[in-house]
Amino acid sequence: EGNASWLRKQGIERAEFLADVGLGFNRLFTKVAGGKRWVDQTPYHTVMVGWLAEMFPGAKFVHILRDGRRVVHSMINYGSRFGGKAPGAPWSASFQTACETWVRFTRTAMDFQAEHPDRCMTIRNEDLVRDPDGGFPQIFSFLGLPDCPEAARFFASKRINSSFGPPGKKIGAADTLTEPWQEWGVSRRQVFIEVAGPAMEEYGLAAPGAVALTAWEQETVVVRQALRDVVPEGARVLVAGTGGAPEVMGGRRTWEVSPLRTAVGRVPD
Repeated sequence: EGNASWLRKQGIERAEFLADVGLGFNRLFTKVAGGKRWVDQTPYHTVMVGWLAEMFPGAKFVHILRDGRRVVHSMINYGSRFGGKAPGAPWSASFQTACETWVRFTRTAMDFQAEHPDRCMTIRNEDLVRDPDGGFPQIFSFLGLPDCPEAARFFASKRINSSFGPPGKKIGAADTLTEPWQEWGVSRRQVFIEVAGPAMEEYGLAAPGAVALTAWEQETVVVRQALRDVVPEGARVLVAGTGGAPEVMGGRRTWEVSPLRTAVGRVPD
C-alpha cells in the first residue's frame, strides 16, 4: 500500500513467509525437545489460528470447549488478583468484555474446525472432566498417537484449569468445577444472556431457553428500567417489600418497609 515491504517487492507472499517462519520455529523447538513433541496451549493463539495453520502445516489443533459461565467467572476472578484488572487483560476488569471475549474466541475456534475438520478437534471440557478415560483416547486417536492412560489419570487427579475452586493441592479436575450462575446477580446474568446466550445454545453448552432469567428476575429488570426512566438519580426510594429491595433497586438509596409488619418511624435522611 504505497510503500511495499522488501518481502512484497521480492514477490514473497504471506503463505510462503509464514511457512518459512514456522519451519524456523519448529527447528528451534525440536532442537531442544529431546525427542519429545512440543505443544503450546496459549489461549491468545486462538485468534490467530489461521496463521498458525499456515506456519505449521503438519500441526493439529485440540479445542477445549468450556462452559462460558465458568470461563467468564474465571476471567473476572483472575483480575481480582491484581486489584481488579490484570496487566494485558482488559476482560479481567469488565464483565461484559469477558463475555464478549469468550464468544469471540469460541466462535473463532469453532469456525476454524468447521473449515478444517481434519486438523481441529473440539472436545467439551465438562465431558472430559466427567469421563477422562473415555475422552483422552479420542484425543490421542485424532493426533495419530497411541493411547496413554497416564494422561487421563493425571487429568483426573490434578487441578487443571481453575484457580478458584476449593483450596488444597490434592484435588482433581472435577473438584474445580464452579457454579457461577448461582453467585451472579441479576445484572450479570442479564449481560451474559444477551452477549453469550446464543453461543451457549449454538455450541450445545445449554439447552434452548436454559440460560434465562426467572420470572422474579425478569420483573427486577423491569423495575430497574423504570427507575432509570422515571426516578431521579439522587432520589431516595421507599419500598414496600419483604427483603428483596437491595437486589431489585440495584444500588439505589433505599428504605424498605415490610407490609408484613407495622413500620414505625420516619424515613431516614
